[in-house]
Amino acid sequence: VAKLESYGVAAAYLQSDITDVSRHEETVTGVLSRFGRVDCLVSNASMAVVPGDFLDLVPADFDKTIAMDLRGTVFFTLAVVKAMLVRSAADVPRSIINITSVSHEASSPERADYCISKAELAAFYQAVAFR
Repeated sequence: VAKLESYGVAAAYLQSDITDVSRHEETVTGVLSRFGRVDCLVSNASMAVVPGDFLDLVPADFDKTIAMDLRGTVFFTLAVVKAMLVRSAADVPRSIINITSVSHEASSPERADYCISKAELAAFYQAVAFR
């Protein structure tokens, strides 16, 4: 943030629990109250995955990965995109930078849940790009 501000760019770093979808609007509202609009979202939420045989994958671990790496990211992005479309000036470019993983293309049996979430996230961001 300091580096961006040194170039005269207004920026903020916000940390929150992306799995708590009920707080997404609150976060976006905070950004809007500070800056008036959203021009850019850097989406890089993820969690460390403990490698293991996919045959040993249990629903609780799968759900935790999907909640963080897919569900939370999708719904936070939707909240931000809606704010971008409503509050941004027509002449201001808007961007979403999605930092994900090569695991969406190069799957691994030791991290199946993670790879699944990243493949689905890549497909989601392709759909967002068309919008």
